Amino acid sequence: DGNHEFRTGMPDYGYNFDFKAVEEKLRQGIARIPNAVYLRDKPFVKDGVAVIGRNGHWDYRIVDELPRRQAIREGRGLLKASFNEAASFAKLARRDYYALRDQVVKFNRDSSIHTIVVVTHTVPRAELIDFRDNVPLAKYAQRGTSLMRNLVRYDAGKKLKFWLFGHQHGVKRQEMDGVVYQANTRGYPDEGIKDYRPSTLKFGT
Repeated sequence: DGNHEFRTGMPDYGYNFDFKAVEEKLRQGIARIPNAVYLRDKPFVKDGVAVIGRNGHWDYRIVDELPRRQAIREGRGLLKASFNEAASFAKLARRDYYALRDQVVKFNRDSSIHTIVVVTHTVPRAELIDFRDNVPLAKYAQRGTSLMRNLVRYDAGKKLKFWLFGHQHGVKRQEMDGVVYQANTRGYPDEGIKDYRPSTLKFGT
C-alpha cells in the first residue's frame, strides 16, 4: 500500500516499518488462494501477456520535482515520521521503479511476449491524480513517485499496453503515450460503493 499505510496502519499488526515481516504475512495469505500470484515475487505470464507489479512507494516528488532531501522533509510532515523513516520510503520507491524497469526491458527482448501489463497500488503519473479542492496541492505532490512516468522510455517494442492502479478509490481511464492507465477501485466499505463491478480487460496479439 502507500507509504502512510505502513506508517499508520502496520503498527496495529505489530510490524512498524518491518517490511520483511509485512511481505511474509502477505505471502502466507496469498499462498492459501488458488491461482493467486504475488507480483512482488514474480510476474504472471500467460498466452503472450506478462503482468508485472510493485506497490509504487512515494518519493514525494510526483507533482513537483523538488530536490530529494527537500521532498523527503515535506514527506515526513505528511507521514508524521522521522527524516530517516521518510527517506526509507523514497528508497523503496526507487527499488520499485527499477524492478519494473528491468522487467519491461526483459519482456521487450522476449519474442513470446506481445503485451505487458503493469500493476501498482499508487498513481503512476501526476496527470492521473484526482485533485480535490479541500486537499492542498503539496499533499498530492507527496503521494507518488516521480520515477514511474519514465517507464515508457524502456518500452522499445511498444508492448506496454495497460497500467492498472488504485489508491484514489475511484474510477479512471486515460490513454497517454500509447498506454491505457486504468483505475477501478472499490475503496473502503464505508464509502458507499455497494454495487462494485470489476473491470474486464481484453488483450490483443
